[in-house]
Amino acid sequence: MFGALGLALIAAAAFAVDQVDLSLITDKGWVQFTVGGDWKVLKMDTKNPTKSAVFQIPNPADEGTADSTNAAVLLFALDSAQASALYAKVRQRYADGTKSRLGVWELFKSEFKERNTSYSGRVAYRDIADAHVCITFAWPHLRMNPSDYDIKMEQAFLGMLKSVNGALGRYPKEKGGVLRRPL
Repeated sequence: MFGALGLALIAAAAFAVDQVDLSLITDKGWVQFTVGGDWKVLKMDTKNPTKSAVFQIPNPADEGTADSTNAAVLLFALDSAQASALYAKVRQRYADGTKSRLGVWELFKSEFKERNTSYSGRVAYRDIADAHVCITFAWPHLRMNPSDYDIKMEQAFLGMLKSVNGALGRYPKEKGGVLRRPL
């Protein structure tokens, strides 16, 4: 099970000025991923056997609407019955759609409707360190979206998947990284 005391959030400048590396420390290891520097953090839960980092991705077309483009990183502790049960529910919920693989990632692509807005959804799964990892992306199809918005969101999703790494063992200290412990 993930322990609250052995957990930290690491933020460091990533490859480019507009990206940020985030790492979630688990009981037995860590999982790192890269997000956009301008992504708004909607939720960061790092204390439970199921950890989550939820982001809103800026899209001028959704300003003033109830719609938004979102990404989430979910970690489910491999040795927690509670987290495993929730992981099974998440897998069942997102099992619809077109299934494919990208390296070690299992991917699901779907289209859905929320309220009166059509959305594209992407979900990916893999195990890293001592966690099941789930990455989700969802973006609305809005009249004012840029013409290349779908392509940009697909690229952001795939870029995030490629950024995910982790390992068992102690988290390696990074030059210039900032360690933030949960309250």
